[in-house]
Amino acid sequence: MTTPLHIGATDLAWHHLDVGRVREAFAQDAERGISHLLLTPPWHLVQPSARHIDRVLMGQLEQLFDAAQAVGLCVIPALLAVRRNGVLTLPDWHNGPDAIGWLTGRTRQPVRTTGTPALINDRLQPLNLADPYATESWREAQLLLLRTVIGYFDGHSAVTHWHIGDGWSRLADTREQHAEAWLQAVHTTIRRVAPKTPLLTTVDGPNLLGHALSVERLARFFDLLVVDCAMPEVPQRAALRLSTPAAVLVALVAAIGQRPVLAQLAPHVEATTRHWEQIAWHQQQLAVPHLPAEDVDRYLEAVLGVLRQNGAAGVVYPAGMHQQLGQWDTVAEHTAHIDAERYRHNPARAFAQLWRDV
Repeated sequence: MTTPLHIGATDLAWHHLDVGRVREAFAQDAERGISHLLLTPPWHLVQPSARHIDRVLMGQLEQLFDAAQAVGLCVIPALLAVRRNGVLTLPDWHNGPDAIGWLTGRTRQPVRTTGTPALINDRLQPLNLADPYATESWREAQLLLLRTVIGYFDGHSAVTHWHIGDGWSRLADTREQHAEAWLQAVHTTIRRVAPKTPLLTTVDGPNLLGHALSVERLARFFDLLVVDCAMPEVPQRAALRLSTPAAVLVALVAAIGQRPVLAQLAPHVEATTRHWEQIAWHQQQLAVPHLPAEDVDRYLEAVLGVLRQNGAAGVVYPAGMHQQLGQWDTVAEHTAHIDAERYRHNPARAFAQLWRDV
């Protein structure tokens, strides 16, 4: 049995970082029960060009790690993250066609994804994206980022895990051999500089519905899986109990991946009256609950209860959640039964049937 992780996602003003205020916020997180902070520096700031890692931002990261450690918090830095709040995000140098690959005959498809709105260096633009897994110059830059940042910070006593590749299943699909080679290169690069630190990655809707980055493939390279409970593919969300998506998705990913699973809770909004609002989330509609403060407390108590019963390894809380968190001391065994072999045979059909049976 292991102690579950209570991870607070942070939404920092990276362009104008006030370390004093950040320290105060970290202290409040520690007081309300957070054990770890998920810190996601914007990719375009930490790596402003393919061959350059920004020293100023590296210094800011070190200040943040020290500040977290000073109040008893651990840190999970996130790298190669390509989304924020349901919108894709990339550095400008990582958005374009694979002209060299096309000219040399390595690829017949110099552009993989076009038209999808994305934040490119924090400005909303359409993607004009080559295969991000197989374009050689990009992959070299991705590995440089991992090698440099993880190689420098892995010895910091506040850093307990690394979170890699959040949002890639929303960015683009690829061939299975390209996905396998990309994951192998990422894993090998990290393990050369961080041989033992546990690695996390995110499971989202496409991972469960036939993407080349399948849950089984991710589980071969990562120690823990974080399932994003905001996935808009969950049908009839507004007709379900608020805690149901998290409980079902944790059980499903654990059955398929055979790895410890954490639930990244879907966003909610505090309001004076209860109602649902539809928001855009990765070009789809996501139902977000608006809840009075007392209902938020009841929701957290309920969702932590079902996650504890279903053997979740922990929770990633949305940024800004300030309630005092419930706790559990140990991770229980998974109790829900899901036929993983049947699911693998036809993921889309099995996923739909799963929610009909809830």
